[in-house]
Order: sequence, then structure tokens, then C-alpha cells
Amino acid sequence: MSLLETINSPADLKRRSDSRKSFLLTYRGWALYTFLGEPEAGLTSLLDAATADREYPDAHAFLAVVFLRSGLIEQADRELDLLDTLDPSPDMLALTAGIRDQIDAALASTTTTAP
Repeated sequence: MSLLETINSPADLKRRSDSRKSFLLTYRGWALYTFLGEPEAGLTSLLDAATADREYPDAHAFLAVVFLRSGLIEQADRELDLLDTLDPSPDMLALTAGIRDQIDAALASTTTTAP
């Protein structure tokens, strides 16, 4: 198969379409949540973005922040763990800098030890 055939293969076209869709849903969700005061619609859009392309790091970075702000600590922890595997951009690393400590502290404070 030639390079041109590979680039235009149905699988490649679907992957590019999913990536574009995820990008748009991610930044729509972040804008809704952060700037437009629509947290539920923002969260829905971010979840749709993460579903459309599980390997798009920005969606997971924003979800980690949103989950943390919403008190969903375990979900924030999972998103941050996933983000760490996806080679995020410096901007996403800056956005999430410091929240690992907040998440770890919150998880430690909710852990109970049996006598």
C-alpha cells in the first residue's frame, strides 16, 4: 500500500476525524465550564471528547482539573494517571502542575485505617 493510500485509508480518515472531533469537544467543554458558567454542559463535552479519542491528552488534563474542582478526587486521579501516559504538551503540564499533590492529599485524608 502506498503512502497516499495509507493516509486516505478509511481507518486513517476515521482517526483524523475522531482527533478533530475530540479537539473541538475538549475546548468547547473547557470554555463552557470555565468561562461560560455551564459546568454540566462543559463536563459532558469533555467526557464526549475523551470518548471520541482516548489518546488526546488535553481532554484528560481538563477532566482532571474539572473533577478535582468538583470534589471527584478518584476520577481526577485516574485522569491524571492517564494523562501521564499520553505525552502531554507543556501547556497541559503547566495546567496540571501541582494538582497531583492536591489529589494525593485529598486521597490520603479520605483513607481510613481499620484498627
